[in-house]
Amino acid sequence: MELAQALLKNNRDDLNNAMGQKLIARLKGAAFFLFLFLASFAFAENGVSPFSQKNLGRCYKSTNDFFEYVIGERALDDENISVREKEGWVWIVDRTASTNYTWYLLSRSGKNLCFEAYILFAAEVGFENKCGKRVLRAIIPQALNFPGKLMIFEMGGGGRYFSIIHCYSMALSSKGKIKNPIECDQILD
Repeated sequence: MELAQALLKNNRDDLNNAMGQKLIARLKGAAFFLFLFLASFAFAENGVSPFSQKNLGRCYKSTNDFFEYVIGERALDDENISVREKEGWVWIVDRTASTNYTWYLLSRSGKNLCFEAYILFAAEVGFENKCGKRVLRAIIPQALNFPGKLMIFEMGGGGRYFSIIHCYSMALSSKGKIKNPIECDQILD
Protein backbone atom coordinates (compact mmCIF):
# COMPACT_ATOMS: atom_id res chain seq x y z
CA MET A 1 0.00 0.00 0.00
CA GLU A 2 2.79 2.42 0.92
CA LEU A 3 4.63 1.51 -2.28
CA ALA A 4 1.56 2.28 -4.42
CA GLN A 5 0.96 5.58 -2.62
CA ALA A 6 4.58 6.59 -3.10
CA LEU A 7 4.39 5.76 -6.83
CA LEU A 8 1.24 7.85 -7.20
CA LYS A 9 2.79 10.80 -5.40
CA ASN A 10 6.03 10.30 -7.33
CA ASN A 11 7.86 11.09 -4.12
CA ARG A 12 11.32 9.62 -4.37
CA ASP A 13 11.98 9.55 -0.58
CA ASP A 14 8.68 7.75 0.18
CA LEU A 15 9.34 5.32 -2.66
CA ASN A 16 12.83 4.50 -1.41
CA ASN A 17 11.55 4.09 2.18
CA ALA A 18 8.69 1.75 1.14
CA MET A 19 10.98 -0.33 -1.09
CA GLY A 20 13.59 -0.49 1.67
CA GLN A 21 11.08 -1.80 4.21
CA LYS A 22 9.88 -4.51 1.82
CA LEU A 23 13.45 -5.49 1.03
CA ILE A 24 14.36 -5.69 4.72
CA ALA A 25 11.32 -7.90 5.42
CA ARG A 26 12.28 -10.24 2.54
CA LEU A 27 15.91 -10.36 3.63
CA LYS A 28 14.90 -11.29 7.20
CA GLY A 29 12.79 -14.17 5.88
CA ALA A 30 15.55 -15.32 3.56
CA ALA A 31 18.14 -15.10 6.35
CA PHE A 32 16.02 -17.31 8.61
CA PHE A 33 15.64 -20.01 5.95
CA LEU A 34 19.35 -19.78 5.11
CA PHE A 35 20.06 -20.34 8.81
CA LEU A 36 17.78 -23.43 8.82
CA PHE A 37 19.46 -24.73 5.67
CA LEU A 38 22.99 -24.27 7.04
CA ALA A 39 22.00 -25.65 10.45
CA SER A 40 20.70 -28.82 8.82
CA PHE A 41 24.11 -29.35 7.13
CA ALA A 42 25.99 -28.69 10.36
CA PHE A 43 23.91 -31.25 12.25
CA ALA A 44 24.09 -33.80 9.41
CA GLU A 45 27.87 -33.52 9.08
CA ASN A 46 28.41 -34.05 12.80
CA GLY A 47 25.97 -36.96 12.93
CA VAL A 48 24.28 -35.24 15.88
CA SER A 49 20.55 -34.70 16.08
CA PRO A 50 19.61 -31.04 16.36
CA PHE A 51 17.37 -32.13 19.25
CA SER A 52 20.10 -33.65 21.36
CA GLN A 53 21.66 -31.52 24.03
CA LYS A 54 24.54 -32.69 26.21
CA ASN A 55 22.75 -31.64 29.41
CA LEU A 56 19.51 -33.59 28.80
CA GLY A 57 18.68 -35.74 31.82
CA ARG A 58 20.73 -33.62 34.24
CA CYS A 59 19.16 -31.94 37.25
CA TYR A 60 19.68 -28.42 38.58
CA LYS A 61 18.94 -26.72 41.92
CA SER A 62 17.02 -23.82 40.33
CA THR A 63 16.11 -22.21 37.03
CA ASN A 64 19.01 -19.79 37.59
CA ASP A 65 21.42 -22.76 37.77
CA PHE A 66 19.87 -24.16 34.59
CA PHE A 67 20.33 -20.80 32.83
CA GLU A 68 23.94 -20.55 33.96
CA TYR A 69 24.96 -24.07 32.85
CA VAL A 70 22.81 -24.62 29.77
CA ILE A 71 21.66 -21.35 28.18
CA GLY A 72 24.16 -18.91 29.64
CA GLU A 73 23.91 -16.18 32.26
CA ARG A 74 22.80 -13.65 29.63
CA ALA A 75 19.42 -15.43 29.65
CA LEU A 76 18.69 -14.21 33.18
CA ASP A 77 18.18 -10.67 31.87
CA ASP A 78 16.87 -11.49 28.38
CA GLU A 79 13.32 -10.17 27.91
CA ASN A 80 12.78 -12.69 25.07
CA ILE A 81 13.05 -15.64 27.46
CA SER A 82 9.98 -16.60 29.44
CA VAL A 83 9.58 -19.09 32.27
CA ARG A 84 6.24 -20.77 33.04
CA GLU A 85 5.65 -23.36 35.72
CA LYS A 86 2.57 -25.57 35.82
CA GLU A 87 1.84 -28.84 37.60
CA GLY A 88 5.48 -29.70 38.30
CA TRP A 89 6.72 -28.77 34.81
CA VAL A 90 8.79 -25.71 33.92
CA TRP A 91 8.78 -24.45 30.34
CA ILE A 92 11.56 -22.05 29.39
CA VAL A 93 10.97 -20.54 25.96
CA ASP A 94 13.35 -18.31 24.00
CA ARG A 95 11.07 -16.13 21.86
CA THR A 96 13.73 -14.08 20.09
CA ALA A 97 11.96 -12.32 17.20
CA SER A 98 14.46 -13.19 14.47
CA THR A 99 14.12 -16.95 14.99
CA ASN A 100 11.46 -19.51 15.74
CA TYR A 101 11.23 -20.45 19.38
CA THR A 102 13.59 -22.71 21.30
CA TRP A 103 11.87 -24.72 24.06
CA TYR A 104 13.40 -26.23 27.19
CA LEU A 105 11.30 -28.48 29.43
CA LEU A 106 12.25 -29.20 33.03
CA SER A 107 10.38 -31.28 35.60
CA ARG A 108 10.38 -31.07 39.38
CA SER A 109 12.14 -33.95 41.07
CA GLY A 110 12.20 -33.27 44.81
CA LYS A 111 13.97 -29.93 45.20
CA ASN A 112 15.64 -30.17 41.80
CA LEU A 113 14.64 -29.33 38.24
CA CYS A 114 15.56 -31.98 35.67
CA PHE A 115 16.12 -31.08 32.00
CA GLU A 116 13.82 -33.35 29.95
CA ALA A 117 13.33 -31.82 26.48
CA TYR A 118 15.11 -29.55 24.03
CA ILE A 119 13.08 -28.49 20.98
CA LEU A 120 14.27 -26.13 18.23
CA PHE A 121 12.31 -23.94 15.80
CA ALA A 122 8.81 -24.95 16.99
CA ALA A 123 6.01 -22.40 17.10
CA GLU A 124 4.01 -24.57 19.49
CA VAL A 125 4.63 -27.57 21.72
CA GLY A 126 2.10 -29.60 23.66
CA PHE A 127 1.75 -32.69 25.85
CA GLU A 128 -0.23 -35.80 25.03
CA ASN A 129 -0.74 -39.09 26.81
CA LYS A 130 -0.60 -41.94 24.34
CA CYS A 131 -1.19 -45.43 25.70
CA GLY A 132 0.10 -44.35 29.10
CA LYS A 133 3.24 -42.72 27.66
CA ARG A 134 4.10 -39.04 27.87
CA VAL A 135 4.46 -37.61 24.38
CA LEU A 136 5.38 -34.13 23.14
CA ARG A 137 4.11 -32.82 19.80
CA ALA A 138 5.98 -29.87 18.30
CA ILE A 139 5.01 -27.95 15.17
CA ILE A 140 7.17 -25.89 12.84
CA PRO A 141 4.62 -23.86 10.83
CA GLN A 142 4.42 -23.82 7.06
CA ALA A 143 6.20 -20.79 5.57
CA LEU A 144 6.68 -19.54 2.01
CA ASN A 145 7.45 -22.61 -0.12
CA PHE A 146 8.46 -24.74 2.86
CA PRO A 147 6.01 -27.29 4.28
CA GLY A 148 5.11 -27.36 7.96
CA LYS A 149 6.73 -30.01 10.13
CA LEU A 150 5.39 -32.12 12.97
CA MET A 151 7.81 -33.69 15.45
CA ILE A 152 6.83 -36.33 17.99
CA PHE A 153 8.99 -36.79 21.10
CA GLU A 154 8.63 -39.68 23.54
CA MET A 155 10.19 -40.27 26.93
CA GLY A 156 13.43 -42.16 26.31
CA GLY A 157 16.91 -42.10 27.83
CA GLY A 158 15.93 -44.48 30.60
CA GLY A 159 12.94 -42.30 31.47
CA ARG A 160 15.13 -39.23 32.03
CA TYR A 161 14.42 -37.19 28.88
CA PHE A 162 12.38 -36.96 25.68
CA SER A 163 13.80 -38.17 22.36
CA ILE A 164 12.49 -37.44 18.88
CA ILE A 165 10.83 -40.57 17.44
CA HIS A 166 8.63 -39.54 14.48
CA CYS A 167 8.72 -36.66 12.02
CA TYR A 168 6.24 -35.54 9.39
CA SER A 169 6.04 -33.00 6.61
CA MET A 170 2.65 -31.26 6.57
CA ALA A 171 0.88 -29.27 3.88
CA LEU A 172 -2.61 -27.93 3.38
CA SER A 173 -4.60 -28.97 0.33
CA SER A 174 -8.20 -28.89 -0.79
CA LYS A 175 -8.57 -32.26 0.99
CA GLY A 176 -7.31 -30.82 4.30
CA LYS A 177 -3.97 -31.47 6.00
CA ILE A 178 -1.65 -33.91 4.28
CA LYS A 179 0.90 -35.50 6.62
CA ASN A 180 3.81 -37.49 5.16
CA PRO A 181 6.45 -39.30 7.23
CA ILE A 182 10.03 -38.05 6.78
CA GLU A 183 13.36 -38.99 8.33
CA CYS A 184 13.93 -36.99 11.51
CA ASP A 185 17.48 -36.12 10.47
CA GLN A 186 15.88 -34.27 7.50
CA ILE A 187 13.46 -32.26 9.63
CA LEU A 188 15.38 -29.02 9.06
CA ASP A 189 15.82 -29.53 5.30
